[in-house]
Amino acid sequence: ILFAQHGWADNSQAMQRFGETVASPGSLVIAPNLGYVRTWLRIDPLIEIAEAEATRALADHPQARIRVVGHSMGGLIWVELLTLHPEWLERTDRVALVGCPIGGAELAGLLDPLGLTIGRDLKVDRRAKGEAIAAAAPTITLDGDLFGPHDGTVSHDSARLENARFVLTPSASHAGLRHSPVVARLVRAFFEQPTPPSTDLDALVTRI
Repeated sequence: ILFAQHGWADNSQAMQRFGETVASPGSLVIAPNLGYVRTWLRIDPLIEIAEAEATRALADHPQARIRVVGHSMGGLIWVELLTLHPEWLERTDRVALVGCPIGGAELAGLLDPLGLTIGRDLKVDRRAKGEAIAAAAPTITLDGDLFGPHDGTVSHDSARLENARFVLTPSASHAGLRHSPVVARLVRAFFEQPTPPSTDLDALVTRI
């Protein structure tokens, strides 16, 4: 089962397409729709929605392995879910975090200085949780290289994670990452072979 989770100010359509593009043949792709308006409020109810859909799917397919691709806040949601459910982490063999502010989104604090909305949750540093997941399951983090050290929303530093491969994709904005054919190819290649031989990734991205 491939869980493809959208992020803030979005719905499930783009991530459903992205998931179907990168999934292995025969995979069941599930892209929970969190509700556009709800993504502006708080993260806990969003985690509960994704958790409920995942629980049903995993109960229906008790032998299935798990793969995850999360864009932005969607990656944070799955970092929380795999932390809450170590039994799910044991079944997980690939995790791809795309434009995910695992170290906290600085922009969220600026947009929500009083901590009244989702900004309060997006600025939290979840590196320790992400590193534990990456130590247990092959993990890749990707971010866009559009505006210097960030993709326009998430900084490269916030997207980096110990124990995980980190790849920058040229000329990709934060929202554009989930539409990028380059990002899709990189995630699909990672899903097919998470620990390839040593490769000059910068040269590979340039060629793609």
